[in-house]
Amino acid sequence: MYRVLAIAVACASVGASAKCAQVPYLVRGAVTNELGKPIAGATVVISWGEFDGGHSRTVATSGDGAYVAELSFYPYSGQAVLGGDLCERRLASVNVAVAASGHKRTRSAVRIANGAAVANYTLASE
Repeated sequence: MYRVLAIAVACASVGASAKCAQVPYLVRGAVTNELGKPIAGATVVISWGEFDGGHSRTVATSGDGAYVAELSFYPYSGQAVLGGDLCERRLASVNVAVAASGHKRTRSAVRIANGAAVANYTLASE
């Protein structure tokens, strides 16, 4: 009886924290002003995973207004250790907030398709 109880407790504790393989995602785009000129040094904050405490990645645009952010997503699965496969859950969207000095901030939800997304922004002057 003690052996069965010990095995059940071990399986429950391992299964609750089983981590599936890391899934990389790429979000890229450009930030321009109302005239279509690139905004260098704009701050782009990408957030995801609010259900598990949330994660974010902050990047700055380059001289040509471009940004690239690689995100890591770790889907958790309590059944991965027990033989099931719940690791199929994927990141479907991220929230993107963009700010630059002298411009109005903007934010939007961006859909992820095939592990990547392109999100371009035009910021209005303040």
